[in-house]
Amino acid sequence: MGVSQQRLDTLFEMRMNGELSSEEYGLRKEKLTEEKKKYEELIADIHHRAASWADNAKRLFSFAETAQERFETEKPMGLLKNIAPEVQALHARLEPAKITKPQRNWEVHYAKNQRMCARQESNLRPTA
Repeated sequence: MGVSQQRLDTLFEMRMNGELSSEEYGLRKEKLTEEKKKYEELIADIHHRAASWADNAKRLFSFAETAQERFETEKPMGLLKNIAPEVQALHARLEPAKITKPQRNWEVHYAKNQRMCARQESNLRPTA
């Protein structure tokens, strides 16, 4: 960003010395101002990412400390007993429902139906 500001200052000095016309000065100034703005936005984005990363790291270390503390002070099975009902409820929601009615033998029904068996089977087995 310092380089962009230095270029703008040099451009201004060139205009003041009469080395540039007002049109040329305006075009160059606009270009340098856009460049400066782009760099400022990049720097702001980098600062935001760094702050976000630091926040995530802080939460991760806090979680690790809490987990270590709990495992040292509480019995691990006690933790699992507290979690077990939640896991069972989740399992019940995600698992497909069990079929309570007996399944029919569809092959028998297919063989009995004249519409379904109107044609001769394409995979005949030799009869001995």
